[in-house]
Amino acid sequence: MIIKILIIVVVMIVIMIIVIIIVIIIVMMIVVLVVKIIIILIGMFLLLLIMIILAIIVVVVMIIIVMILLINNSSYNNLDPYFLNCYFLKFFCMIRIFLFNFII
Repeated sequence: MIIKILIIVVVMIVIMIIVIIIVIIIVMMIVVLVVKIIIILIGMFLLLLIMIILAIIVVVVMIIIVMILLINNSSYNNLDPYFLNCYFLKFFCMIRIFLFNFII
């Protein structure tokens, strides 16, 4: 009688250990998957951030160049505002196309 109870207890303990090991393995796999997804998302976010910073730097450089042009041409008649508008529009279109190509 005591031997049967001991065998049952040992079998239960072994089953519990196996179940605990399986659960730990599953949890570890889920954690690894979640960490991978988080790393990928952080990478995408950093790439987007770098693109936005580059775009801002390029825009600032463009504005500085235009300001230098305006300061150098003290006679504003030489610098056609329509020409400037076209220049800016082309430039912003280029930036937009570049960013969308990178994102997609």
